[in-house]
Amino acid sequence: MEADREEKFERQETPMKSRWIIHNDKRIFIADYSEHDNNLNALRVEVAAVIETLSQEPFDSVLALTDVHYTFATDVRSLTALLEDSFPKANPYIKKRAMIGLPECRRYLVPLFEPLTGSKQYRMFNRMRDALDWLASE
Repeated sequence: MEADREEKFERQETPMKSRWIIHNDKRIFIADYSEHDNNLNALRVEVAAVIETLSQEPFDSVLALTDVHYTFATDVRSLTALLEDSFPKANPYIKKRAMIGLPECRRYLVPLFEPLTGSKQYRMFNRMRDALDWLASE
């Protein structure tokens, strides 16, 4: 009986925040990792859902915007491990990637993760509109 409760609890999932949008007649995937604060478990769940979604797309086809507003990690090792695991799974599907929501004071971290993005076009933006316009300029 206890195992049944645990199984039911584990199956409860929150809906994926990430989503597809159309901007300037281009289909863009918003990888919405915003507002996770320091909750790496919630971030892991969202990352897994994003990878599952992207894996349904053709290789080198996805215009992606990553939103990390109000998400931070005090456990940098765990975050690094998550990124090292997830980037290689998502990269084959990404054609062009933009990021918003990383405060200026944390942008020093970007060069540490750039090798994980591979050869994909990648830019940081302060405003979502600018990031979407850049992605849609494809």
